[in-house]
Amino acid sequence: MRFKSRRHSLMSGVFVFFCMSAGALAQVERGTISGTISDTSGAPMPGTVITVGNLATVVEFRTVTSEQGQFIAPNLIPGPYRIVSSQKGFKSVSREDLIVRANERLTVDLSLQVGEMTEKVEVTGELTALLTKESSTVTTFLETQQVTDFPPLTGPSLISLR
Repeated sequence: MRFKSRRHSLMSGVFVFFCMSAGALAQVERGTISGTISDTSGAPMPGTVITVGNLATVVEFRTVTSEQGQFIAPNLIPGPYRIVSSQKGFKSVSREDLIVRANERLTVDLSLQVGEMTEKVEVTGELTALLTKESSTVTTFLETQQVTDFPPLTGPSLISLR
């Protein structure tokens, strides 16, 4: 009976060793980029879209800043990264050649400047169709003045073209 107990203990120990070593082999070391986005006066910029892109793999991570203007991009594969921040009414800001290392947190604080305001014009209304659905006829209406302003035709008369 004593032999079975030792054998059981030995087998349990070997099992635990393999489970722990397999877990250690499966771990991938990752890094983090975090920071704060503010305007030129130092006020936090909530709702700013942050895009963190790995320049080697072209994989992107997107997040939005908190009410305090803070963001975090966790679990990043080590390598070169670019950060782009964009907020409506402000110029986009980017930082390139940021190197993320395993088990390190890189802090990147950015300041956004007011950008050019663009005006959006939206046209609504009905469009009168000049192309009929039953045939491929296109209709154009001309005013009398437009017809009289045509240059004189050389060749067949206007009526014979009908």
